[in-house]
Amino acid sequence: MWERTVATAVLVFAVVMVYFASRYHIGDLSNMGPGYFPVLIGVLLAVVGMVNLLANWHSREGAPEIPWLAFLLVLGGIAVWAFLVERVGLFPASVSLIVLASLARRPLNPVQIATTAVVGSLVSALVFIYGFGLPLKILVW
Repeated sequence: MWERTVATAVLVFAVVMVYFASRYHIGDLSNMGPGYFPVLIGVLLAVVGMVNLLANWHSREGAPEIPWLAFLLVLGGIAVWAFLVERVGLFPASVSLIVLASLARRPLNPVQIATTAVVGSLVSALVFIYGFGLPLKILVW
């Protein structure tokens, strides 16, 4: 039963993605428009979802157990990042995202979480602010 529910959800996602993708200016590989990367990621996620669904379609196991706490921590990290990025800057917003998402994994290693948060946030600032030229601030006082 859950397979058909998941298949329906993936199909609805794919249809919605194609609808919105048709409204983006995608451009081409040498002159990418603002919709190129989101459409590419959406297509890749839909393909991975469909391959995963087809691979597990006739599985004898029941529906997998969903780790709700981990799911909520990762989703909450994304929401916190979206809320903080313009208010406090890219670096602290990224640190909070990485820390919250890292709490979803057991066992916890505080040194690894702190290192990943600092290095990941610095790399994201370098890539998105200096590399892509996005109008974000690293830190807002």
